[in-house]
Amino acid sequence: MEKNETTNKSGYLLDTAETKIALDKIATDVTATDALVEEAFEHLKSVFVRHFRSAMLEAGQYLIEKFYNGDYNLATEKKFNKNESLLQLFKKIQGDNTGNVPGKTWLYDSINLAIDERKYCKVSAYGKLGHSHKVKLTNTGNLPEDTKVSLIEEAAEKEYSVSTLQERISQEKQKLDGITVSLTEELKPEILKTLDFEKLTTIRIQTQARLLKAAIEKALYEGNLKRIHQALKSAEKKDKKQNKVAKVVGFQEWTESKNNVNICTGCSNDCKYCYAKSMAYKFKQVQEGQWANETIREKDVDKKYKLYAGRVGFPTSHDITPTNVDAYIQALEKLLDAGNEILIVSKPNLECIKKICDVTSDYKDDILFRFSIGSSNDGILHFWDTNAPLYEERKESLKYAFDNGFQTSVSMEPLLDSANVVTAATDLVPYVTDFIWIGKMNHINPLKKKAKENNDSPLLEQIDVIESGQTDEKIKAIYAEFQSSPDLFKKLKWKDSFKKVLGIEPPKEPGMDI
Repeated sequence: MEKNETTNKSGYLLDTAETKIALDKIATDVTATDALVEEAFEHLKSVFVRHFRSAMLEAGQYLIEKFYNGDYNLATEKKFNKNESLLQLFKKIQGDNTGNVPGKTWLYDSINLAIDERKYCKVSAYGKLGHSHKVKLTNTGNLPEDTKVSLIEEAAEKEYSVSTLQERISQEKQKLDGITVSLTEELKPEILKTLDFEKLTTIRIQTQARLLKAAIEKALYEGNLKRIHQALKSAEKKDKKQNKVAKVVGFQEWTESKNNVNICTGCSNDCKYCYAKSMAYKFKQVQEGQWANETIREKDVDKKYKLYAGRVGFPTSHDITPTNVDAYIQALEKLLDAGNEILIVSKPNLECIKKICDVTSDYKDDILFRFSIGSSNDGILHFWDTNAPLYEERKESLKYAFDNGFQTSVSMEPLLDSANVVTAATDLVPYVTDFIWIGKMNHINPLKKKAKENNDSPLLEQIDVIESGQTDEKIKAIYAEFQSSPDLFKKLKWKDSFKKVLGIEPPKEPGMDI
């Protein structure tokens, strides 16, 4: 039996007998309108919430399956305008105020998108287009199929933006209407004279719309320029101020000062060159001679710590000692639990380091130990660092942390024994995962002044040794000696005091030279 066939305006081949059967099925579905509408409504709602981008295609396919029995020819003919069930569904969606369902236009586009996906599945260029491009292509009006396919291939090949594709669609529509003028070029009077009233009216409306858009954009850009100029002035002042005062030295080479945490006033090590001690005496925070009597600040132990932006230095103005280690661990655990990365700088007491390593074994990736070892000579260490552990204990602490899988580094600032710095670094480097830092003893003049006032000859003699060991010539000689051992040299970093002499560019911001 020969089929009764016809062709629709979009180029689809329709079987009128099959179409009649499909329409009869839809008419039957109308009798179950409420159930169908409710089911479709809930399904589309869940699709839209799950995944917006692929939701449109899925929704279109679902609507064609549900309301046209999967007949894409019927959907292409836009018979849904006469389908009472689908209209009721759209009305129900429009009445929903949850914000979880799309609008009517979105649903029309979803059906058109599903049709196009099926129609152009064999056009390889179509698969290269983005979702927004495909949606634009569903609204090409009466453009011939070959023109639409050409647009698809052109958009894919030239990687059009969505706006460019829309412009091309508009141009093709204008050609279809017999309007071949370009609104982005000067309109020639001889061409305009060939156009009828209706076409000229269309061009005028389009030109007015573009003019209005341009005026709005001009006002926006002018306003933005004023705001940019104001911001530039402010930024220029801020930049000048930062360049003038920003000086990344000392602990700031490792962390930002606002991130640093301490829980004690005073330190039992009582190092002679301690800057924190000299400042505490200067500003009467601690009575002269009482720095070694460390006091735990319970409020700093008990406080709730937040997640800081950048590495946290803890401690920075005191050390970790048998007296404060338990309180230190309480605060450390809270900092780690908050997600912080911690730099622990210490002249290490082995039992304290063992305690810290045992308690924080789950945070190895968040802790970097930096053990201060200015010399491998116990006599020198005892003179300058007074009550701090001696060399072998500090080395054993470094080795213990290393052997237990922690990140390790060494600070040889202040460098207390420049004559033997290469030997000491060579001895320590096997247990260093990060770097060995080398720097001068800073703030010597106030220390020397005080030694003179107290007639402290031993201190003055040792200050002379330090100064002679950190002259520019000596620093350059140390650098050259390390260069002759490339494997060791690559494990070194230089503090600001050495950078200046060696001509090494300092970090631009605090905490960046890590």
